[in-house]
Amino acid sequence: MYTASTMASSFEAMGMALPGSSTHQAVTERAIPPGPGVVHDAKIQDCKDIVAATFNLMRKGIRSRDIMTKEAFENAITVV
Repeated sequence: MYTASTMASSFEAMGMALPGSSTHQAVTERAIPPGPGVVHDAKIQDCKDIVAATFNLMRKGIRSRDIMTKEAFENAITVV
């Protein structure tokens, strides 16, 4: 893996990214919206899911320090 993939995978393993978000394509042949930038449908859905998850965590009072535990870091290190 390269830097971006490694970081995305480690963030996911640590619990700071939604499951599966580090493995789908970022671009496709179909432009959404039409123009020079081409975005994959899964990335658009991923962004929507991230917003929903973020608001859910905020409502529940869950902070990043609650997620990023020693065990979470060990899990990310294992993935890398």
